[in-house]
Amino acid sequence: MGIELGALVLPLFAAIGLRWGKHTQSRVTWWEIVLPLVVGLIIVLGSRAIGKKTLTHDTEYWTTYGTSATYHEAWVERVSCRHQKYKTVTVRNRDGTTSTTREPNGYEHSYDLDHHPPEWHICDHTGERYSISSGHFESLASRWRNRVFHDVFRFSVHVDGDMYETTWSGDEDTRENITAVHSYDNLIQASSSSYNYPDVDKQTRSRYGLFEYPDPDERLQCPSVLGVNVPEKAAADRLLTHANSLLGSTHKIRMWVLLFQDKPLEAALAQEALWEGSNKNELVLCIGIDKENVIQWGHCFSWTKVEELKIGLRDLVNDRVNQTLDLSEVVTKMVEQATASWQKRNWHDFDYLEVPTPTWAVIMCYLLVLSSSIGLSYWAVRNEFDPER
Repeated sequence: MGIELGALVLPLFAAIGLRWGKHTQSRVTWWEIVLPLVVGLIIVLGSRAIGKKTLTHDTEYWTTYGTSATYHEAWVERVSCRHQKYKTVTVRNRDGTTSTTREPNGYEHSYDLDHHPPEWHICDHTGERYSISSGHFESLASRWRNRVFHDVFRFSVHVDGDMYETTWSGDEDTRENITAVHSYDNLIQASSSSYNYPDVDKQTRSRYGLFEYPDPDERLQCPSVLGVNVPEKAAADRLLTHANSLLGSTHKIRMWVLLFQDKPLEAALAQEALWEGSNKNELVLCIGIDKENVIQWGHCFSWTKVEELKIGLRDLVNDRVNQTLDLSEVVTKMVEQATASWQKRNWHDFDYLEVPTPTWAVIMCYLLVLSSSIGLSYWAVRNEFDPER
């Protein structure tokens, strides 16, 4: 914080003017003099926090698996009436004239009805609950082959709504993987430190065929293997996604495999720059292949401090250069090495990084401080609070 603090000069001048001004010093109290400074400081701190949040806001993927799903029927709740009635009352004023006013006079109904729509949710093995569609619930109930009725009792209801629940038996063939997006503060992407990656322009993205993070679909599904279709890609993707769902909560990890066809190793370095070294819980393995699916190169990046893991995965691919890619084998060994060696980086290691306040936040700060200083000074002079009273 530096340039934002300069905005406090404005309320300081306002305070000086109120305290020693020829026409103001007798019209203001001590707390009215201090008030512009206090409000200005709050605006400075708030602008700094908002600006920092916009620069550091980032998202990461958490992968878990569902253990149950529920369907809550629509229900109607009886609540206190909110529709107040009024009556017109005629009053006589001190000068002998009369006027009318409206006063509360009870409520229009004995109660109101709140309508709650039906809801469908899936609960994962960590206890998190996510909203799903009715079709998704029916699909799970069919796949898990059970549906249990629960007679739900709700106090003070007009129309009761019951619940249906389906639960996973533990059969791996019917496991429902869940990928959800969570927010966190990423100081690295906002700082100008040595960790800062260069910008990747559109031409570079197009030339190397770089990947954007995919969004989970309406069924909370998200692929873990991105890129061209190769033999066993679907099977390898299921294997890696299953591993992510199992290790997501225990190891705090999310693994990706990115496939580049007929691209140089520089493509992986550009991908690392585009993803700014990956999210804090990610392990990314890039594999270069030719049109015959023959391995050309390998590269791995992550924020984990376990360098042996990244080197081991890179060598896992590079040791197979000029061999046909067996993606399921690579994914299997990747999962084995990650299970044995992965350690998530402590993100507080980067708390020392300085995040500059964006220009728009600085401008907003000065304008708000100026406006508040003028407004509060005018109010302090014009109101009824005088030192003599």
